[in-house]
Amino acid sequence: FYEWFQNVINYACKVRWNQRPPVPNCQYRHDGHMAQFGLSNGPRHLHAANVTSIGWGKSYQKKLTTEECIVHDEDVNAAAGIFWSLIESSLPLEVTTPVIELQKLNIPRLASRYVNPGSGFKLTIDEMEYNFFNFEQAPPEVDLTQGYSVSVFFIIMYGFLETDKRPGGPTLISVIPPGHLTSLWEGLKLIL
Repeated sequence: FYEWFQNVINYACKVRWNQRPPVPNCQYRHDGHMAQFGLSNGPRHLHAANVTSIGWGKSYQKKLTTEECIVHDEDVNAAAGIFWSLIESSLPLEVTTPVIELQKLNIPRLASRYVNPGSGFKLTIDEMEYNFFNFEQAPPEVDLTQGYSVSVFFIIMYGFLETDKRPGGPTLISVIPPGHLTSLWEGLKLIL
């Protein structure tokens, strides 16, 4: 199962656009690959500032047949559904309730142009099909990452600017020496 799960993510990162591509000569970059699946606002460069256009993301960078798209999208939907079920069963309601509340806004569950929203999902491992008819699909968007890291300098600095407005309060420079955070996870461990 773990190998199947890992293959779904690896394949998504191989055939879908990187949502956070590296920026040349930028100190604060996003290493690795982040592939988006589900609801999307579409390409940012096509939006007027006051227009919102939400739809199912079309994030394939490689030309795949319709059948390949269906199989892959069903796999992503199943992987996300299983992961969401694990989150719901193990995290406190304070964490999951805001996401669950999206249903009250009639925002559909995770789906794509090839997988309809609703309940249930299926996965195929070693030519054996497993159906989870009564399970909920995951929330409306998922990001699949491979080797992904991001500089947390701006995230932490923003947090300090928002929470510590006292004169003479700590600054990022005095709390965290530059170059000591190499990944988002390190930053989160530091914050937690």
